[in-house]
Amino acid sequence: MNKIRVSVVGASGYTGYELVKIFMKHHDIEIAHLAVRSQPGIRFSELYPALKGLCDRECSPIDVQSICNDSDVIFFGLPHKTSMGMMPEFANSGKKIIDLSAVYRLDTAALYKTAYGIEHRDAGRLTDFIYGLPEFNR
Repeated sequence: MNKIRVSVVGASGYTGYELVKIFMKHHDIEIAHLAVRSQPGIRFSELYPALKGLCDRECSPIDVQSICNDSDVIFFGLPHKTSMGMMPEFANSGKKIIDLSAVYRLDTAALYKTAYGIEHRDAGRLTDFIYGLPEFNR
């Protein structure tokens, strides 16, 4: 069986760290990219010494084409304002994307502005994403 190739965009933050720990427990997952905005080239275990010897791979820059070419699923672990600026390029790739920020959590631009106090820059795509709470969206 082929492994599922996953990438984490925003791997250096807490969400990225937690994702990597989860992925390391699954033998059917292969990490393709641990992409970071700052410090590409740093080893993930330098950012998180608890993973020394477990995940020593280098973090890569956020290169949309490389990440999309090498991944089956792309996870976003960026703050929602940052994620909103990057998501359109990734979403156009047709890859499966799981965004752990709040960018596509609400389905209208008006709700988003009310909740977060800023305009949504990708409002046309809000209904393309599903808020993945299994209790609500089985």
